[in-house]
Amino acid sequence: MILTIYEGRSEVAKFTLIEGENFIGRKDAKSPLLPPQVDLGAYNRKNQVYERHACLTVNGTEAWLEDLGTHEGTYFVGLVKLEPGKKYPLIADDEFLVGGIHLILFDDASQGW
Repeated sequence: MILTIYEGRSEVAKFTLIEGENFIGRKDAKSPLLPPQVDLGAYNRKNQVYERHACLTVNGTEAWLEDLGTHEGTYFVGLVKLEPGKKYPLIADDEFLVGGIHLILFDDASQGW
């Protein structure tokens, strides 16, 4: 599965997701935590992305999204806020916001707008 960042209708970055937990956040050089698999630091212009903001878990062709209790929250497009600590099932083409950054989940790298 591929997680893609969009600004408007322009694709700006892609992340290949691994089987299991994929943390979404930003790298903090002062932190003892490993950097997130999906590092949004370069796109965090409004400083709304936490070091460990959300977790996207992949198991074969299934995926779940969980907000990790952040103040800024994680939202499905349409501004439906995820309840922290609850895993929400995802399917290909699902769109969501992490710290205001627009992300879309795709089955593979050939997909996109």
